Amino acid sequence: MVCLHEKRRREDEEEEKEEEEEEEEEEEEDEDKDEEEEGEGRKKKEEEKKKKEEKEEEEEGERRRRKKKKKLTYIYKRVEESVRLDGSYQY
Repeated sequence: MVCLHEKRRREDEEEEKEEEEEEEEEEEEDEDKDEEEEGEGRKKKEEEKKKKEEKEEEEEGERRRRKKKKKLTYIYKRVEESVRLDGSYQY
């Protein structure tokens, strides 16, 4: 009888160990999955940030071009006026 009790106790302990190991494996898999999803989220955020920076750079370049064009247009108009008035190139 003692042997049967010990055998059952051992079996129960082994079952508990196996269940704990399975739970740990499941938790590790869940953590790995969460980390993977988190990594994808980071990549997505980094890509969005990079696209935003590129867009801002393009907009800044466009602003510079417009400003330069406006300045040149102003200078040309001034030159035209001075040529019309004086017949010479004066600023």
